[in-house]
Amino acid sequence: SFARDFLARCPFLVLSTYRSSQKDFAGALEAAEQALAVAPDELKTRLRHAEVLIESGVALENPDQLAQGEAELDALIAEYPGLPEGLFVVGKLALAQQDWVRAEEVMAAALEAKPDWPQARMLLGSALCAALFTPASALACGGFFCDNRPIDQSKERIVFGIDDVE
Repeated sequence: SFARDFLARCPFLVLSTYRSSQKDFAGALEAAEQALAVAPDELKTRLRHAEVLIESGVALENPDQLAQGEAELDALIAEYPGLPEGLFVVGKLALAQQDWVRAEEVMAAALEAKPDWPQARMLLGSALCAALFTPASALACGGFFCDNRPIDQSKERIVFGIDDVE
């Protein structure tokens, strides 16, 4: 029954979230997998498993875990389009990848569906602040008058000095 599954999986979901907050990603994943074993078809359980894989993949720079988490998340979003909780996880990933525009878009969509969600508002604010205060990348043309022809710059030296101002 739903109530029995809820009572069986809920402690594992709480434990998984707590362990993630403590940066114990192996423990968080273990707890999420235990919840998944109890209720493999339950949406929140599947979403938590994908989220832990993504968090762990980003934090530990593990591209395999990250790809698995993204695949699970993509499957959930395909199954439940516009799911605010799914969009929230996409937004967290976009922030981790410093894709401020994507983070802003998905967090705004999550808030459209669930306007009073404080965590989503905080992440939207984070994305907006990051977009405003992160310097844009500097681009250089790399050649003689920037005419887009390849130039051999191997013999060039960049000379600079430090003025000792008293």
